[in-house]
Amino acid sequence: MNNEDKYLASAFRDVDSSHVEKMMICLDSMQSMPCFLAYKKRTIELLGIDSNSKCLEVACGLGDDLARLGRYCSEANGVDISARLIEEARRRWTSDNLHFHICNAEKLEFPDAYFNSVRIDRSLQHVADCEAVVAEMVRVTTTG
Repeated sequence: MNNEDKYLASAFRDVDSSHVEKMMICLDSMQSMPCFLAYKKRTIELLGIDSNSKCLEVACGLGDDLARLGRYCSEANGVDISARLIEEARRRWTSDNLHFHICNAEKLEFPDAYFNSVRIDRSLQHVADCEAVVAEMVRVTTTG
C-alpha cells in the first residue's frame, strides 16, 4: 500500500479502484451529521429551485443530496465517475424524477444551458482539472 492509499480523502479520486465499501460507509456517515445536513439544506435553498427546475448534482456519490434536490424540482440528474457509487445510488433512490449517470465531470454529457441549477459539494478537491469541471458546470447551466 502506497502512502496515498492510506488516506481516505485521496481514495475518492478513484473510488472504484479503492475500498468502495469503506467509501460508502464514509459517505453515509457524513449524511448523518447535523452540521453536514444543515449546510446541505442551506446550499439547496440558495439554488432557488422550483417545481419546474431541472437540476444537476455533480459528483453525486450515493445520491442523498440529489434525492433532496428531487423533492423541489421536476428533474434531478446526478453524475459521478464511479460506476459503483452510481449503481448503489440507483438501488437506493428510485423516484421517477431522479436520474443517475456515470460521467466524467470534465466532459458533461448534457446540452448547453440545459439545467436551471448545478451543484457540487466538496468534490473539486478530488478531480484532476477543477477549471474544466467548473467550465462544464457553467456551460450546462442556463443564464439568470
